[in-house]
Order: sequence, then C-alpha cells, then structure tokens
Amino acid sequence: MSTTIPSRDISIEDRQKYRERTIEAALHRAVDKGLASDQYGLTCRDLAPEDLGLTAWATPAMSGGTYTSWVAHTVASRRLTCIYKVLQLSNNPTVTSLRIWLGPRATTLGMHELEACYSGLPIIKNLAKALMSPEAKEVMDRLAGRDGMEISPDFGAPMEAYFSEPYGFEPNSHYVIEVKSRRNSPGDYLVLGGYVIEPVGATIS
Repeated sequence: MSTTIPSRDISIEDRQKYRERTIEAALHRAVDKGLASDQYGLTCRDLAPEDLGLTAWATPAMSGGTYTSWVAHTVASRRLTCIYKVLQLSNNPTVTSLRIWLGPRATTLGMHELEACYSGLPIIKNLAKALMSPEAKEVMDRLAGRDGMEISPDFGAPMEAYFSEPYGFEPNSHYVIEVKSRRNSPGDYLVLGGYVIEPVGATIS
C-alpha cells in the first residue's frame, strides 16, 4: 500500500526521477491495454480536474471525523490516469486524510494521513514574515485584522506530498477518493498531481 512522503523529504533530483518513472510505467501500461501499438502513438499530459469529473480543485464540505466522497469517476475507455502526489492550496488547511478506493468502495487502495505533512509550515511562515520589511508586515497585520483571517505572503503551496507508489487507473475502471477533516469544514482546496495517457489526437471531454 502506498505511503505519504512530504516533498521536503525528497530531493529535487529524486522528484524528477519519480515523475519520469511514473510516466514511463503509465506509457508501458497503456500499450499493454491496447491504447496504441507503441508509445509513439500515445501522448502524456497533466491531470486536470475535469479528468476526475470535477469542475475545480475544491473539496465538498466535510463533517468532522467523517469521510466524504470527493471524486467518484470512471476512466474513459481510451484513457489511463495516474496520480502521484497531492498539493494543499489553502493557508488554513482542513483536510487531514485521504482514502482511495477501486470500484464503488470495493477495494481500499490507500489511506493517507496528511497532518504530518503540514508540520513545520507555521515555522516557515513565521520566519518568512520576520524577514519581511516593517512596512510589508504592517500591511499584512492590517489586512488580517480587517477580515479576521491570517494573511500570509505567497510561499507557494503550503503542503506538497508524494505517494510512495503512484496510483494507476486503467480504462473503464471506477475509483473513489474520499476526504476527511477533524472538524467541520466548508471545504478545502487540494490538487492531485498526475498524468493522463491517451492516444495522440485525443482531447479532454
């Protein structure tokens, strides 16, 4: 079963190698499934929300301590999908775990606890804020007081984590991805990093 590895624990070089291996394995699998006679007849592109039946990288509202269905999708007949990482886009993340099923909740493929991946982020944010000019900090503090929310500069995604083994979903397979929060949440912003393999000339439907 795949485990969760914070990106801070992986070198940039190893991340690149991991992505390359993920694509290579997906291309080989697509040929084996008959999507093309060889890899030259296939194309690889980044995963988009529409490829999972979503309109945007946002989760539904969640009740504390309960898994909520986020993605329930059947892969197109001439397509192979792989997912290898998750990114958190919120400055105040609420999703604490993911659960991935193959079929209509028939076989559990993986469970990923994300809280450990968030550790250290407050330290990084506070350090970055400390290095800002007094004028910039004053503006941030004023904005935070205005809407009651913490305002932080753009440090990129607050969390990025890789799955030790990527998930591959073959043509016509159905999978479900659930999210859970420890407290009630109106929703969160997560991106699943991955690739779509399909015959050359195919377009997003």
